[in-house]
Amino acid sequence: MHISQYFLRGDVRGAIAHMRAHEEFRDVLPAYLAIFENCEYRTYGIPAPLNGILRLYQIYFRDTFYCGLPEAEAADKLLARLKKRLDLPDADEARLTERLQAARAIMPFSGKRRAITAPMSGAKRSRPSIRWSCRTDRRNIPSIFSRASCSGAGWII
Repeated sequence: MHISQYFLRGDVRGAIAHMRAHEEFRDVLPAYLAIFENCEYRTYGIPAPLNGILRLYQIYFRDTFYCGLPEAEAADKLLARLKKRLDLPDADEARLTERLQAARAIMPFSGKRRAITAPMSGAKRSRPSIRWSCRTDRRNIPSIFSRASCSGAGWII
């Protein structure tokens, strides 16, 4: 099976097992192991508050696609963590989304900007949009990532 199939199914454990079995992934395997097995989340060259928000999304994806936590539970945890991080304990989703937008965590895409997409060969890149949310069975979760992020965790690396 091609590695992209694991990500499309949301099977990060299977993808890591595949990487371990194939020498051509030895360069990227340590990054996946760091995030998913060792909880060593990535940071980016952006302000610390935004890195904190990105960390919460990385935890959400680890919970869902690696630990196997039901998506609704992972969504509840993410929303609770976002509310705590933004000091909005009683905020509804609309207020939380508004606050994330104000923090520039959900950025409107326009012109020549591109959304972040999963680095999978043959994957179709999605067009940027004003705002997009990962749909769960209970609610939409404000997302700063592209559609590819809901089908796997290849975007993290």
